Amino acid sequence: MRLLRGALLALVVLLVVGLVRRARPAPPVRSIVLLPMVDTPLPELAAAAASLAERFPGLQIAVAKTARSVPAAAWSEERGQVMGEPLLELLAAEPPGTIAVLTEDLGSNDLSFLFGAMRPGLGRAVVSVARLRTVDGAAFDPSLPLDGPVIARAAPRLANQLTSSIAKLLGASFPCEETVCVLRYPSNVADLDAKGGAFCPRHADQVRALLAKHQRHGAAANP
Repeated sequence: MRLLRGALLALVVLLVVGLVRRARPAPPVRSIVLLPMVDTPLPELAAAAASLAERFPGLQIAVAKTARSVPAAAWSEERGQVMGEPLLELLAAEPPGTIAVLTEDLGSNDLSFLFGAMRPGLGRAVVSVARLRTVDGAAFDPSLPLDGPVIARAAPRLANQLTSSIAKLLGASFPCEETVCVLRYPSNVADLDAKGGAFCPRHADQVRALLAKHQRHGAAANP
């Protein structure tokens, strides 16, 4: 009987340890770095980044000075896409709060495409402008001119997608079930445009509380 109780106790301990390892908490996000991972121009990023300061007052948001290429390990030649899962794992080498911004189309193992991706527990995210540049949400053809109308269409969409990613990195709950909330999950570009860039009242309160918590922690770290 003692041996049985001991074996059961050991099993419970192993299960608890396994759950703790799988449910690792997200690393604290002290600031946001928008990291261009591009080999082609990304003019939408500057305009999108400028609007983020108004949406997240007090949070340091900066665009990385140097762009990088997409890591070869994250590229799928078969699909012609950057795959979200390996890229997020590779971003673990970057500081928490890093958001990679791509011009290449973004895909995943489970979905044909993504506007953006993040994984709770990693503290990093990725966003692609490829489908934000077109009217119908198809991936943008890089051989076409990147003219004024394309940039004007993509910049606010990128700002909204980045808003969603930043809120999630800060700890906001998602997805939202409200029709108009930036944290609602979009299945297509029409959904993306319809949900807008603002938070619903519940998430607006949540994000304000998260920003206040962030500022208190920042003040405590720099007395």
